[in-house]
Amino acid sequence: MGRSNEEKLWYIKIESGKGFLHKGGKRIQQFSNVIGAKKSSATVRGRGGKEVTRDVVELEFAHNATKPTRSVMLYPEFFNQFDCDGDLRKIACRSAEGLARELCGKIQALKELPSVDEATESSTTQTAPNHNTTPPVQKRQTPPLFATSDAKRSKKDDKDGCILDLRQRCDEHLIDNLVHFIPIEKLVLPPKQRQSREVNKTFLDDLQKQLRAKPSGSYQILSVLVKDVQEKQLFDKERMRAGYEYEVLGGTHLMLATQKMHAEDPTNVHFSGRVAKVYVGLSDEEARFVGADHNNTGGFRHDLTFKDELEICRTELFGTANQDLSQDPPEPSEKWREVCAELLNKKRANLSEHFTISRMSGNEWIELQKLHQMWEAGEVKDQGKVKAGDVIKYGKPVLRQSHLKEICNLTNDDSLYLLKKVTNKEMSLTEFAKAAREAKRLRPIQEAIMEYFKVDWDELSNKLGKSVSPKNLLNFVGCDLEKSHSFQKFLGHIKHVMDPEEGNIGPEIIKSNSGGNGIIITGMDTIHQNVADLPRFQGVSFTIAKETDERTAKDIIKMVAKVNFTKLTSFSISLITKIDDVKHLKEVMTAEGATSSKSGHFYIKSKASLITYVLGHWSVARQEGPSIAEVEEVADHDNGIATLARKCCCKSDSVLLFIPSAIAMATILQEGRNCIMVSIESEKELLRSRVLADLENLEDNVEDNVDEERGSTN
Repeated sequence: MGRSNEEKLWYIKIESGKGFLHKGGKRIQQFSNVIGAKKSSATVRGRGGKEVTRDVVELEFAHNATKPTRSVMLYPEFFNQFDCDGDLRKIACRSAEGLARELCGKIQALKELPSVDEATESSTTQTAPNHNTTPPVQKRQTPPLFATSDAKRSKKDDKDGCILDLRQRCDEHLIDNLVHFIPIEKLVLPPKQRQSREVNKTFLDDLQKQLRAKPSGSYQILSVLVKDVQEKQLFDKERMRAGYEYEVLGGTHLMLATQKMHAEDPTNVHFSGRVAKVYVGLSDEEARFVGADHNNTGGFRHDLTFKDELEICRTELFGTANQDLSQDPPEPSEKWREVCAELLNKKRANLSEHFTISRMSGNEWIELQKLHQMWEAGEVKDQGKVKAGDVIKYGKPVLRQSHLKEICNLTNDDSLYLLKKVTNKEMSLTEFAKAAREAKRLRPIQEAIMEYFKVDWDELSNKLGKSVSPKNLLNFVGCDLEKSHSFQKFLGHIKHVMDPEEGNIGPEIIKSNSGGNGIIITGMDTIHQNVADLPRFQGVSFTIAKETDERTAKDIIKMVAKVNFTKLTSFSISLITKIDDVKHLKEVMTAEGATSSKSGHFYIKSKASLITYVLGHWSVARQEGPSIAEVEEVADHDNGIATLARKCCCKSDSVLLFIPSAIAMATILQEGRNCIMVSIESEKELLRSRVLADLENLEDNVEDNVDEERGSTN
């Protein structure tokens, strides 16, 4: 099995002023302290076992006293500058000669290091050498860069000379340096001994389809040999088209496909012949070399990147010379998509993302070009390791269609906003894709809210802050917004925050900046009277208490049902209990009309303790209650209470607490919910002062976070 592209990549890391060779992600121990580079050549086996000559870069490394230098030959196309250190990352040339020249310039800038002999001497100064037994070691002189070697000519050099001689001999058999049109009926297959490969029927069929679809396309020049003529002097150019037959050494598939198309459509001038380089008097070996050379050079082409394809589509969209693609584009013509599909040689159905992205606004296009440049330079946040295939194929990392797929689902404003996040290095492409997917899901919800309040989203966002954050809006994804009780309550909360109706709010009310209103009461008998003081009170959506016995549990359930009578059609009650009483408590809730009952646990890691609760849900429509985790880790008991409230009711809903917890009440209020907490008279004022202090701290933290977010955005 052949090596992967990752194993073929090579680069140079700098340590202590020395350049160390790395290949396949591993340091090559025997090649350290690079001192030079030059262009060289190597003979390797190509396709079909044929020997071909390749240009390579020969790196020279300092070695030891016995052998001052050693070298290694590497393919230039596998050089990965993105994993190099320092200025070596700036090397962009991909040819062997240019790469070697640039490497030399960078290597010269490295610090001058002591030779191996000098290092050996310094490490042995404590013990004097025995001059009778130790031969003198001559100091090595560092050879100049691009130094030529006077060593004995190797077998590889002999092979290189043979290949060069063979190519020169073939060129001498060309009738001239021009290409000539040869009628299709004069082209024939060569005998077996002069064929470089067999005909592939599948490829031939595909090529015939291509010719049928694009008869005037730019197809490769053939390489042909004049039959029965051995000397150039005997070839008569005047009789070129009519007097000779030609063996097709390179381009046999194109010749055969053209012959078939000519038989199918004799009147089509594009199938009447092919242009070719014409040889005379080649030997069988030379003929096979010409055919193989045709195949090797003909298959070399530069594939389009996704960036190239987008620019082709956008250029065609503007359709005028010297166009500025950074302007807002015009409306596409009727044939624009068909022309783009033809230019890219792809089916129109597979280009929907190309069409969408190439039509983006001018400002979006500018940011997209910045993103392409940053990606090619490896400067995008969390870009990760460069793909070996990109380095080999394009010489740089390239953005693919999959990277930008999610942008097609965004509005122009959302697209521009997210692209700027990436180009400002605030967001990775993974985060970009996630945010784009969220934006697509949230857009209908945002539009519904904007339509309801008749204001744009910027104004809403400035006024409401985290209340309309993506995290909160995602709760309504997939809902029927017009029928969703939760969404209607959410709209009510927003309306209250945007245009609060203060009225005669009593001194007992604790008010948060997020629109939450709270009150501390003493005893269950006064709840009906006290909740009337809460602005916009519409029933208790969620109640949490610590159950002591069956009678208390039933009293709490009946009291909440009475408070909610004519106000709410559904509500939830959570009772903290012992794990042994869970089953019995579920039975009590079911007997009192609960639609569903389920148990859950909070794990407090710092205390290694488990809090168990039972959650019951009452619904006129017999709907299931909120979903909860079987076990959820929380910081402390109070955090568990706030977490339950967050899961079990919406903003602007009211929470009834039978557990005196100042921080839990403050958290509920700060998140925009109303809260009624039941306490004893002696602790009421102390609890109130603690709630106010905790609420102030929470709101200060929120303001600091908002300021930080705005600062980073600006």
